[in-house]
Amino acid sequence: MQINFFTSNISRSFYRHLISTFIYDHLDGITNDFVRERIEKNINKFRVYVYPTTAYNSILNGIDWRSANTGNLSDMIPHEIVGFEEIKIFLIDTPKDVDRRSNIMAITHGFGHVMLFSKDRFKREPLVIDDLSGNKKGTKLNWYTSRVHNRTISGSPMFKTYLLTVYELFGKWKPNKYYVFDFRDDMIEG
Repeated sequence: MQINFFTSNISRSFYRHLISTFIYDHLDGITNDFVRERIEKNINKFRVYVYPTTAYNSILNGIDWRSANTGNLSDMIPHEIVGFEEIKIFLIDTPKDVDRRSNIMAITHGFGHVMLFSKDRFKREPLVIDDLSGNKKGTKLNWYTSRVHNRTISGSPMFKTYLLTVYELFGKWKPNKYYVFDFRDDMIEG
């Protein structure tokens, strides 16, 4: 998978390691080698572009990509846009740990879409909660959209996170734990 950074202050090695650890943690439970290799091949087709949140308006020419008028996106809120074999991630471009945690939630939300799309791009299912894009509960969407939104909106009965350990080099390798969105059972379900 090609990851392109257009940021100045975040640790590129940390975010590369986070993304690969998150993906392989989700692929690890798939016991069918053929299925796992197919999904991994599909994931690796994605091109990843990482921008600072302040670049959102200039990159998308001020277009609100969401399906409803939910207001303007703040320069201080990480978010992502997933297209066909492409993901644009907008992160707070500072090395601060508090910003890193916000960035991680945006990354794992976006890669939830990437992984589930790579598993099955044709399946559909209803939302169990109104999502932040303006889609209403009960609306049938592609499952890689509805499942991610069902899992990542606080208050949803399907909301699910877990602690992911990411190792960082601070003179020696040190484990850090971060809450991330959890799609592992979706990856191993039929």
